[in-house]
Amino acid sequence: MKPLAWIVGGLAGGLIGAAAWAVVVYFTDYELGVIAWGIGVLSGYGVRVVAGERKGIGPAIAAVVAALICVGVGKVGSIAMAVRPGAVTEEFAVVALADVVVREVEREGRVVEWPQGITQDIASEQADYPPDVWAEAETRWLAIPPAERDRYLSDISHLWLLDEEYVISFVADEVVAEYLELGVELEWPVGADREASLSRD
Repeated sequence: MKPLAWIVGGLAGGLIGAAAWAVVVYFTDYELGVIAWGIGVLSGYGVRVVAGERKGIGPAIAAVVAALICVGVGKVGSIAMAVRPGAVTEEFAVVALADVVVREVEREGRVVEWPQGITQDIASEQADYPPDVWAEAETRWLAIPPAERDRYLSDISHLWLLDEEYVISFVADEVVAEYLELGVELEWPVGADREASLSRD
């Protein structure tokens, strides 16, 4: 029960930051990616409150899982706020596709050369992405028929569904969390990094 409680505590803290992210975008039409760092801090604090003085790998993993979930919620929420009528731009669509490209590159074992001080969690505009990644994302966006582009712009979060493995990883993480809660010992593939798997690496 404790691992679930730690994650819930982390989610409670991190979702405050995620909500703040969406509110900032709603009122300013500008996505402040630095809020993602605040979400991580709030998630860690939430786990700490629930775990008390307990330390170790358990609370740390719970904090990481909660932070990643909340950052994802915050990013989707910020995009949802940004794509309300009158606020949407095609750049948001290309950002979503650039994230898909980044995940594909990393799964192939290649290194993404981010601009200094930028990570995928806080990348939110063209200048935040490596030129080759952005160029590929733009190519993919322009390859989508105009009618479909209009549909994506009306609900831009659907672009993440183009990365099937990424979507499945979310479901897999939920299954892992349930198994851990039940005390089931999981058999990870040889050479697999359990912490990386839980953080959707």
